Order: sequence, then C-alpha cells, then structure tokens
Amino acid sequence: MLCLMVNDQVAGVATLAHDPQANYQNISDGHWDVTDQPYATIHRLALSSEFRGMHLSNYLMSNLISIGVEQGMQNFRIDTHAMNKRMQGLIKSAGFHYCGMIDKGDEVQERLGYELNL
Repeated sequence: MLCLMVNDQVAGVATLAHDPQANYQNISDGHWDVTDQPYATIHRLALSSEFRGMHLSNYLMSNLISIGVEQGMQNFRIDTHAMNKRMQGLIKSAGFHYCGMIDKGDEVQERLGYELNL
C-alpha cells in the first residue's frame, strides 16, 4: 500500500500490484489492448475527506504511474463501478481508456475495466 502524505497526515492511499489479476482474464464487451506484456494494477485508491478540493487524486494517480514506470512497468490497468463517475473521470484524465466489463465473480455488480499503455 502506498500513502500520500500532506503535512504529516495521510491524505490518500492506493495499492499498486504487479501480479496478474485473475479477474482481469475474463473481460466482456471489449478487450485489453496489450495482452503479451506485464501490467501493474491500481487498486483501492482513496482520499481522506479532509483534503477534498485539493485535486490530490490527480497527484496520487500520477505518482502511482510514475512509481510503476520506475519499477519497469509500461502497462497499467484499473477498474471501477459503473456508478462511480468521479473515479471514471480521474481514470480518464490520467490517460486510461475503457476496454470492457470485468466480472468480479462474487460481487453483484460488474466493473468497468480501463487500460493505460505507455
């Protein structure tokens, strides 16, 4: 887990995973663009309500991608619920594009899958 710190307070957290995600193997209504190279997955991105309006989500997303690049990754994936419009906006503003629907198996709701290839 990675933390975004502001004035010695945790402002945000996220996970950058390098292992292939089992749920990403079955994508419907589309496809991943790059399937023959490793990818990093961004999960559990969250910001504290104390830091709203500071656009720190953009900063955190940029840092996650930069860290992934430093670790040798050029491909990134992320997913979110269809109703989470804020996260969809953040994902798109970071350069990700929609690839299809991810079936999380035990969850009631499918998730939108996005990919960024540098």
